[in-house]
Formats: sequence, structure tokens, C-alpha cells
Amino acid sequence: MLHISIESIDFPEYWIHILVYTKTTFRTLDNFLRDIWCECCGHLSGFWIDKPFGTARIGKRSKIGEILMPKMKFFYVYDFGTSTILLLKVHDMYQVSTKNRIILLARNYPPEIKCKCGNPAKYVCSICYIEDPENAFLCEKCKKEHQCEEEALLPVVNSPRMGLCGYEGSRLVNVFELYKY
Repeated sequence: MLHISIESIDFPEYWIHILVYTKTTFRTLDNFLRDIWCECCGHLSGFWIDKPFGTARIGKRSKIGEILMPKMKFFYVYDFGTSTILLLKVHDMYQVSTKNRIILLARNYPPEIKCKCGNPAKYVCSICYIEDPENAFLCEKCKKEHQCEEEALLPVVNSPRMGLCGYEGSRLVNVFELYKY
């Protein structure tokens, strides 16, 4: 299994460490990333070796162990419009006896995000997040006074996709469960 760390390019406070079975396909890794951090509306996604949207695109039918090796870096992009770009680094290879294709080892604690009033933020306005990020995070009280429509308010979640498109949080019930495919 390969030990891979994943972090957001734009928000490095969001990170995950996983073990991935070498015969796992990139499609399975794509599904994992969608389930834990990215899926909102079925957008396109892809993996690249040299840089995001570069020339060395990795096919999703390829097996992880046929392409990757320790010390290698590669990129994942979800949504080619309001993109979430992740940097993945292969740290090492281990012999692990398991039937699971991906094992979640660790992830960041949710960052403390405050409303402009100083209270913990519960919502992020997807309109303001793009246009006025300083005022995009809202507590329950400030939500009532916010000028944008209610549909623009999304929950504050532990993901670099927070506030983008229609992302409302992880599709996994317990993100520390073993990822089985």
C-alpha cells in the first residue's frame, strides 16, 4: 500500500493521510475524494502528474501502483469551473494485509472559523465567498441580517470545497471508517 498525503492548494489547513492499495484504480481514488471532500453536483475531475491541467493526465482506469512511486507528487482537480485543486504526495510503500482499497489514517481538525461578530460561523454565503470573503461567514444571529438569498447559504464544513457551488459536506457517514470498494 502507498502512504499518500493530500492537501488543498488554496487552503493547506485541510489535509488527509491515506493508505491506498497499489491495485486500486484512480477512479476509486476519485470516488473517495468526491465522497470525503468534493462532490456537490457531479462535476468533471482529473489527475495530473506535472501540474493541474497539464499535459500528463492520468487515466482513471490506471492502477495506482502502475503510475505512482514513493516521493512522487501529483494533482487532483474537481470541477473545472470553480475548481478545488489538491496536491497529493506519495510518501512510502508498506506491506499491509487488508481487503480495503483505501484506509483513512488521519485528517485535519476542522479549522475554527468565526463570523465577523466573533461568534463561531455556522454558514458560508456562496455568493459573498467569491465576491467578499471577509464577510462570507455567518453565525446564526448574523445569518438573519444577511442580504443574500437563503439558497446561497451553505453549512461550514471541514473541506476545501466549502462555500463553492452547492457543496454541503461529506457524503461519508463516518469518515474514519475504512473505505471499501
